Amino acid sequence: MPEYNMNNKVKKVNVGVIGLGWISNVHLNVLKKIPEVELIAVCARTEEKARRVAIEYGAKKYYTDYEKLLEDNEIDMVDILLPTELHAEAIIKALEAGKNVIVEKPIARTLEEAEEVVKAVRKAKTKFMVAHNYRFWPKFAKVKEAIDNGYVGKVKAILTTHRGWFWWKGAWTRWTLKKESGGPIVEVGIHPIDLLRWYFGKEVTQVYSLARKIHFGIEVPDLIYIALNFENDGLGIIEVSRTIIPRNYPFYHMIHVEGSEGVIESYDSYDYDGLIYNESGIKVREGELIIPRHGFEQELKHFIKCILENKEPLISAEDAKKALEISLAAVHSAEIGKPIELPLKNR
Repeated sequence: MPEYNMNNKVKKVNVGVIGLGWISNVHLNVLKKIPEVELIAVCARTEEKARRVAIEYGAKKYYTDYEKLLEDNEIDMVDILLPTELHAEAIIKALEAGKNVIVEKPIARTLEEAEEVVKAVRKAKTKFMVAHNYRFWPKFAKVKEAIDNGYVGKVKAILTTHRGWFWWKGAWTRWTLKKESGGPIVEVGIHPIDLLRWYFGKEVTQVYSLARKIHFGIEVPDLIYIALNFENDGLGIIEVSRTIIPRNYPFYHMIHVEGSEGVIESYDSYDYDGLIYNESGIKVREGELIIPRHGFEQELKHFIKCILENKEPLISAEDAKKALEISLAAVHSAEIGKPIELPLKNR
């Protein structure tokens, strides 16, 4: 159980990290900077890697079997960074072991698996969140803040672009290039899909996508355009491109929000150079603004705070299942060349 002080408030959360692929370095570097976190254990398939990472990041223990880690009563929370096809089983076992669980997106590989996770979350007495970290990127959060403050009235349409060369070597890339992964639509496009659903605050009723294979020798498309119809007649357009040449082209995001009373634009590689256009003129950022380049730190701090203060995380299991459902619909639409109505039957 978490450690408490005399006022019955948690002051430390003991964490175990399951899965030590490339993204684990990002998570571990963040976790070691959070004062309320004690890194208890890490888990990898090989003893050599588990031991090396435990030493590097100051973990007290290491495991090669995550079920043994889940039996460790010293651990309050697990950060699951396993391959997508292992998510559902690991999440359910962790919740049944009484752990607070944060897991990398997507929630699962199929809707059937996602529904099993949702059921397990409902039964659990601990916290759960899927790390859809775009909600925590400061520049994306600023756009949400502007929308919620009514700067552009009712949102009518959102166009978002996510470009870059992403085919680096490693297990995650090998998985992403396989058809059963869903390709960039599920492994990358799920980020802006979740973001637009958050911005509109409404459900998607129809998905239509076009996709192309620009590079040879891959099983999945690497250039995708997705159109989302929302129940409030809102329209979302998403571009996901992993085809950019040269490879040193910067990882680029752009968001363009059109409302009944104005426009929001956020663009460039990492900074929030946001502009808000309405009848009162153009609002630009004032003074010096230093913003982190991603939302990993914010998302982990948020989840830790939810444990400490017994609050519900920003992203529910149902939110994560919806994002997966829309992503799978986009994959199917691209395959058959027709719009897909939502909700889907389990796929």
